[in-house]
Amino acid sequence: MQWGTLMHAVMERFYRAIQAGVEFELAPVIVQLERELWQDPVYGHASPWELELNLGLVELMAEEYIEYYYSEDAKRDWWAIERPFEATLGPIIQRGKPDIIEHAADGYWLWDTKTKGYYSPEQTKTLLPRDLQLMSYRRGIEQTAHIVIVGVVYNIIRQPQQRKKIAEPIKTFLERVRKDVHMNPADYFIRLRYKITPRTGAIMEESLLALAAEYNNWWQRGTPAVENHQSCFMYGDKRCPFLEACYHGNYATLMHGELFSELSDATTPGGKKQAEVKAK
Repeated sequence: MQWGTLMHAVMERFYRAIQAGVEFELAPVIVQLERELWQDPVYGHASPWELELNLGLVELMAEEYIEYYYSEDAKRDWWAIERPFEATLGPIIQRGKPDIIEHAADGYWLWDTKTKGYYSPEQTKTLLPRDLQLMSYRRGIEQTAHIVIVGVVYNIIRQPQQRKKIAEPIKTFLERVRKDVHMNPADYFIRLRYKITPRTGAIMEESLLALAAEYNNWWQRGTPAVENHQSCFMYGDKRCPFLEACYHGNYATLMHGELFSELSDATTPGGKKQAEVKAK
């Protein structure tokens, strides 16, 4: 989690700099992120060793990423970076903040940065029609910005999977990782562009409206239908981890001691606010 959060923070600042036409300086960003991490109530509890390692990995990966893509990305028209929206989705309110929206010659493209270590081309190809986050982003942006999203770009930054040896200094380990990334950048930095076909768009719309209706029914009555639009089971026969909460009303497995402030009135059905979905 820390790795992905840090990398997204660096990417946001990098693309904002390109959008503004100013030079991007990575070192001050890393210093700022380190300061923010120590003050963060969640990540600040990590050990100094863990923070140093993660910041070092993010810094080297960002440097290699920028070297690999800068000449290409400097020519793109970045229409929006982390642009928030609030839209209606059937009977509920939907909020979100997509990573990037590019204005290309053939229309607007929605970018989503992925930072997981494992990458499967086969799974990624089938992801789009089932990608609830991007489906909701596309719909919300089109509704509020009055543009048409013609496709999505999965901007994959793979987390290095090398393991630090017990007696290996962090600096030595980072140099070893950097060498591999520099020699094999295409293994770590992958971009997949997918056009949204009319059929995929129709599937997205139907799925989102069905989920919104189910969510609203649960919010109003607390007892949704057992069938949750085929969302109760994920990845074959694996049981959805949220089923206990959404159907049985048991939140024990989802509580971690701290609640996002924007959800403070939405802990139980019948709360003060209208039902809201925060997409990110």
